[in-house]
Amino acid sequence: MNRSSAVTAWVKFLLWAASGAGVGLVLAGAFTVYSVVGLVVAAGAAVAAALVAGSTFSAIGVVPGLGVWALVIGFLNISGPGDVCTQSQSGVTCTQQWPPAPFWVIGAALILVPVLAFAGHQRRRAAITVR
Repeated sequence: MNRSSAVTAWVKFLLWAASGAGVGLVLAGAFTVYSVVGLVVAAGAAVAAALVAGSTFSAIGVVPGLGVWALVIGFLNISGPGDVCTQSQSGVTCTQQWPPAPFWVIGAALILVPVLAFAGHQRRRAAITVR
């Protein structure tokens, strides 16, 4: 496998990751107006990925796209767990936040495992091609 085809494989992987990120946006914004935007993004990325990448092993890239949103949710809950209050000129606003650590662990796993699996797959393909 030459360098050009390896780069192309990673581009296909990233296209599928964009599709997964769109699906994650739909799931994170469920029952909001943003889910419509996410649905358009997810559908567009999925069509582009399917047309360009096809149904190859690069489709595993959908999973890291979902993992990004787990990290985002963890970051948004960085002050949790429990009630988090902020004071402004108009008064005090309190919100309930979840513990961020589980989101970070799940997000890291959803990103790292498929990336490492895809990298290993690419290495195996390169070794087979060289023989």
